[in-house]
Amino acid sequence: MTNVMVMLAQGVEEMEATIIIDVLRRAQWRVVAVGLDKQVVTAARGMKMIPDAMLDAIDPDEFDMIVLPGGAGGKDSLSADERVLDLLKDFAAKGKWTAAVCAGPLVMQKAGILEGHRVTCYPGSAEGITDAEWVDQPVVIDGTMVTSQGPGTCFAFALALIGCLDGDEKAQRIAEGMIYNWEPVLTTTPDGR
Repeated sequence: MTNVMVMLAQGVEEMEATIIIDVLRRAQWRVVAVGLDKQVVTAARGMKMIPDAMLDAIDPDEFDMIVLPGGAGGKDSLSADERVLDLLKDFAAKGKWTAAVCAGPLVMQKAGILEGHRVTCYPGSAEGITDAEWVDQPVVIDGTMVTSQGPGTCFAFALALIGCLDGDEKAQRIAEGMIYNWEPVLTTTPDGR
């Protein structure tokens, strides 16, 4: 079973967090919404979200993937937390999956894991991407790094994550069950990683 942590920080974009968690759970993955502290998370538009677990209470070695939803406030909260930056570095160093949407790739950049990669993010945040090649695509897959642009691309993003780990056929079945017209993502690094 694939184990995924989805980070929930104050100011997170609620559509992104909700869509990602929901779609990945449809793949029968163990998806843990992880909070930075014991507070209820107030999302970008005021929705209250209760994490499944706190960051200090989980064992990162149990997880195959870390996913960062965006939102400007969520990005700021995650970027300010050294534990999150260390997790990203550790996952990248071990070749584990790192994924982010909207402003989330800027947290990856602060962690120093974007260099040499092709990524996307919310177009309004693209000028902040200085360590990687920014690509204007809804979802970009580069090795074990997957990035996406925003709330409207989260279904494609989550399905791409499923496609990466469990195959496009499974992702397609899940998409059909949601009445979502999905096409596999072909964007990868030039060397085919």
